[in-house]
Amino acid sequence: MLTYLTFIGQVALIFGTKIGCEFFNVSQIDCESWLHFFSERNLEQTLYCLGYNKHVYPSNPTKVWMERKLLQFISINENQRYVEFEEVYSFKLRDPGLNLNFCKEKIKLIFTGAKLVNLFWMPNFDTDESSLFKPKFTQSYVYFNDEKRTYNIKTMNVMYRIRIQCEMDFKWYPFDTQVCSHAMLIDEDLKDVVITYDHNDTIEKSTFDSPDWFISLVVDNNSSTKDGKQLFPLDLVFQRKIIVHILHLYVPSIMLCIASVASLFIPQVYVPGRMGLSVTSCLSMITLFVLAKYFSTHTVFENHS
Repeated sequence: MLTYLTFIGQVALIFGTKIGCEFFNVSQIDCESWLHFFSERNLEQTLYCLGYNKHVYPSNPTKVWMERKLLQFISINENQRYVEFEEVYSFKLRDPGLNLNFCKEKIKLIFTGAKLVNLFWMPNFDTDESSLFKPKFTQSYVYFNDEKRTYNIKTMNVMYRIRIQCEMDFKWYPFDTQVCSHAMLIDEDLKDVVITYDHNDTIEKSTFDSPDWFISLVVDNNSSTKDGKQLFPLDLVFQRKIIVHILHLYVPSIMLCIASVASLFIPQVYVPGRMGLSVTSCLSMITLFVLAKYFSTHTVFENHS
């Protein structure tokens, strides 16, 4: 079997025809048959017959525009020390291998699914070790005959849910501020791939809200290196909303203390009233402490939208 495949490969090499491309004629691709050749069913074979190689850098160096956006926070778990949120990544670049001028019409094709997306070149992407889930790119936009765009392919993931471990310090609770680091890693040499990343765009397009925290982003626009990889750090800063804890913990505690002291001014002849007020204050304080311990060690914000 191996000898047969080797023979077929040698014949194809001699005659300059790729296996499976005997009936593929570039001149047959026009505006009407475009969608047929670049359909999800025929995309892999079409790229193969056109000589497109996703393992080769599109240019030297390859310029890539990177975008990231945080859509919403799902949960902040103080007990298990993690933060979960939804994030979108995207890479935009101009790939000369996709400059196919078969017709003059502007065409936009959308390919969905990791199998089809992986047919195109994109930088080796990863997240740091704090991330418990690894992202998968599931959608690609390919633009043909649109010279006004600085890119002709955009690859992105859709509503990617990510969970990162976060070291939290509750020494100053409830006046604490937690900082969680979340970095992107590009495993490409700086000589081969040049990443353009606008951190201001990330901050402006990210939307998040929490009833218990003030959330902000700290993004470093300058990349660094880690183990030979390009590192793009992002810090999530969570500042606890003090007013929530003042209303739920401090104010009730003060009121109970006042009620306990007030029982001392009740005349001694009203023993049932003094005992009832003291016992009620004591039980209320115990309940308040139990609730305070529960809320301080469990998820304080969870959004299931």
